[in-house]
Amino acid sequence: MIKILLDSVGVNIVSENFDFFQEKKDKCEFYISPTVLEEFTNMNSIDYDKLKEKTIEEQNDYILKRIKKHEKFIVLLIQLSKLTPKFLLDSVLIANHSRVGCACLGDGIVYKTILKETKGNVNDAIIADTAVNNDCYLLTGDDTLYKKMTANNYKVLNIEDCKKLLA
Repeated sequence: MIKILLDSVGVNIVSENFDFFQEKKDKCEFYISPTVLEEFTNMNSIDYDKLKEKTIEEQNDYILKRIKKHEKFIVLLIQLSKLTPKFLLDSVLIANHSRVGCACLGDGIVYKTILKETKGNVNDAIIADTAVNNDCYLLTGDDTLYKKMTANNYKVLNIEDCKKLLA
């Protein structure tokens, strides 16, 4: 059985290719972690600071877009539930990022390898560490993360790789 950890972009990939993944669920198991869930749900949140700078019309447009995104999010969760993903704890505990009780005390080797010098991709590094330490492929559409995972010989998939692997 092929183990696939989804990052937040991976969840969108699954949604966009749902019929394919539903047909292949006998060949693979899907996994999700706390950082993925939090990152994914935060994509739909309203940035109230942005609203302060906008006109009433712009605020209305912004809120309507968020409502549409929220509706899409509900559909994604329903689709995801049909694939019965398993929950994995984050494999590394990072201060100010990890949730207590949802992370393990890992060595952080993969985390440090993936983390950019700017530390602008902490969540990606946590998710990558979790995938590697749980012997999962990481399904992502993030080209930068994909290249860094590939360069370090970590298991990573984009949609094209996934279709080949599960053919």
